[in-house]
Amino acid sequence: MKWMRNLRTASKIVLLVVAMLLLLGVIAFQGIYVSNKINNGLEVLYKEYATPAMLILEAEGCAIDTRRAVLTLILRTQPAGMEAARREVEANRKEIAHLIEQYLTTNPNEKEKEYLGKIQNLEQRVTKTQDEVI
Repeated sequence: MKWMRNLRTASKIVLLVVAMLLLLGVIAFQGIYVSNKINNGLEVLYKEYATPAMLILEAEGCAIDTRRAVLTLILRTQPAGMEAARREVEANRKEIAHLIEQYLTTNPNEKEKEYLGKIQNLEQRVTKTQDEVI
């Protein structure tokens, strides 16, 4: 430290300014580095979490719009068209019931009876759904 005491005052000030500039440069570099790291983390967070969440919300909005459009279409259908559709559904129901009755007269085995029972249950559920829609 004797060399420091032997320096002139101007040289000491210049040396101090250079040391402060180096320290300031290190601190600035570290600040930029940390800021970039935070920015990259936020980009990953946005891409992996926020974007999919926004897409899900958009898809839900589209589903609601589609449901609204279908219900509007159903409500705007002419009563005569609805009546024709109802008659066609009734005719199809009667034809299915008639075919099942005919098949039961052929003396089916137990497995076939089980499948026919399942078909009848399914037909009843379809009928209930159609009644709700029509």
